[in-house]
Amino acid sequence: MLAASRRALYDLRMSFCDLIVCMEQTEINPRPVVGVIIVVSGLAVSFLLWLLYVHHASADFAGRWMFLPALNALLNGLGAIALCVGLYFIKHHNKEAHRTSMLLAFAFSSVFLMSYIVNHALHGDTIFPGHGPVRTLYLSILASHVILSIVALPMVLTTLFFSLTGRFAMHRRIARLTFPIWLYVSITGVVVFVFLKAYAYSTQH
Repeated sequence: MLAASRRALYDLRMSFCDLIVCMEQTEINPRPVVGVIIVVSGLAVSFLLWLLYVHHASADFAGRWMFLPALNALLNGLGAIALCVGLYFIKHHNKEAHRTSMLLAFAFSSVFLMSYIVNHALHGDTIFPGHGPVRTLYLSILASHVILSIVALPMVLTTLFFSLTGRFAMHRRIARLTFPIWLYVSITGVVVFVFLKAYAYSTQH
């Protein structure tokens, strides 16, 4: 059973590696792909804004699945760590380890996005109850987090596309902008959770 599981994981890894090599060797015009990424990102952001500000969560899920905010913070934190590890590896010219780290960061961010959608679909938006300077600080961090997350989505997808298709000069150029934005969004995602944990979630129990 264990040997079969290891074999399945190995086959999956090899298939993924073959897919990456195939993409690198395929001549794909980047302009329509980047256009599709921008359109898809716009649709995704529109859906998230609808989910946050228009959708009303059902009261049936109040008090249930309350682990999701903590899971979201954990995924953001793991994504930030993977990003920093990836930066370390590329600074030391270890391209394979860098690629693995960045794909892992992308996986953490993707799972976070799915968990985030489920959490807001079930529970709606959480109102920060703090007042005074702490509320101003929280709203400032939240606003920068939301705005930059909107910017980060198409940039991350475009940076990943350039890497997987072997356009490393373009990848490096956009990655210099994508990396700090992606890292900031991941870290502030944890910070927002800490604020809500201290001031909002503690009052819900």
